Amino acid sequence: MKNGTRVRELGSIENLFAAYGEAGAMTFAVFAKVRGELTLERLQEAVRQVRLRHPILSLCIGQEAGRRRIFELSTRGPDIEVHDEGNWTGLAEDMIAKSFDTTNGALFRVGALRQGNRFYLGAAFHHSIADGMSATFVVRDIVHALAGRTLPVAGAANSLDAWLGEAEIAMKAKELGSVAGAETTGDNPWATNPSANACVRTLALEPSLTARIETTARDKGTTVHAALSVAIVRALLDEPHGRTGVRLMSPINMRNTFSSSEHCGMFISAGIIAHVREGLPFWEEAILAQANLLPHRTKEAALGFASLCRAKVPADATPDDAVNFMWHFCTYDAMLTNLGRLEIDGRCKDYAIEEIWGPVLRCCVEGEDVIGAATYDGHLRLVHTSLRTSSSLLEDVRTILEGV
Repeated sequence: MKNGTRVRELGSIENLFAAYGEAGAMTFAVFAKVRGELTLERLQEAVRQVRLRHPILSLCIGQEAGRRRIFELSTRGPDIEVHDEGNWTGLAEDMIAKSFDTTNGALFRVGALRQGNRFYLGAAFHHSIADGMSATFVVRDIVHALAGRTLPVAGAANSLDAWLGEAEIAMKAKELGSVAGAETTGDNPWATNPSANACVRTLALEPSLTARIETTARDKGTTVHAALSVAIVRALLDEPHGRTGVRLMSPINMRNTFSSSEHCGMFISAGIIAHVREGLPFWEEAILAQANLLPHRTKEAALGFASLCRAKVPADATPDDAVNFMWHFCTYDAMLTNLGRLEIDGRCKDYAIEEIWGPVLRCCVEGEDVIGAATYDGHLRLVHTSLRTSSSLLEDVRTILEGV
């Protein structure tokens, strides 16, 4: 339970995800396949150590002065489960479908599926306290703790706002307060369906194809992310839904600008690019996609996005305010959340991370497609989450990539 100790206010983007989370969305997970032995007791002790390393994992969301959200300390630990039957995608679907008790904590949960001398380890998070890279670090740290490694304390993580500049955000938010969003009509598609269960599908690209995409992207002066963006857009445009364009959101990792880059926290901004049928060769389109996304990767762009969140979804915003913000300012058809090439220490004593999958983001909106990507140990692995009961999207993406 919470002990009432105030820690700090939520940052602008943390608060957006907290408010939107109250509408039933924005739970996500990262999974790893691990070689090693696992018991519930050892996992519980490992998670306890990881919570000491990352203090944000011991917080809940309280309120002060009405509805203003703040982080408070919580003494409640996360739910931890170990299973011996099923598959990891089913476990992922269950873990992201469950809501969090945000007022008491904890704001994350851990699940594992044992398979002989290996196990799948997953950590699911309320998006107000973690981004995809944070989740990856937490999963890695759990494996290190299982192996008996002493974990250094990362320390308390400030919000992204503290780095961008609180005064600048407040001033810019005041300027943006009167800015109107996109004109929209009809029912709000971002009104979430919390009872809907998302389906998780996976695909691992072979090392040879992964290496070819990486090498060609580098030679062409673009990125794997841009190549994936083009492949996903082309696959969606080819589906029999009459699409004329795809608005693709890319969460943008801002943590590389921090000296302490392995804190658990929310250090992302976002860019949304509207794609249409360009009629260009694949790699020319990838170069264009990279050029269009590049302006969103700056500190100035992150400052603008955080300020817009502060202006339109203040600390006392309702879930409806967050839903309307998504509709008027952040509408997208698909999301590519890419962890990139992960250079993490995945081997520790008798334990070794063999695969990393995710992020797996809960979808509560009809027609929303979320593709998580992670390159680890030579494989580019893709995870597709949507409300669709059947989809060949990942297979179509691979076919496109094989042909370029």
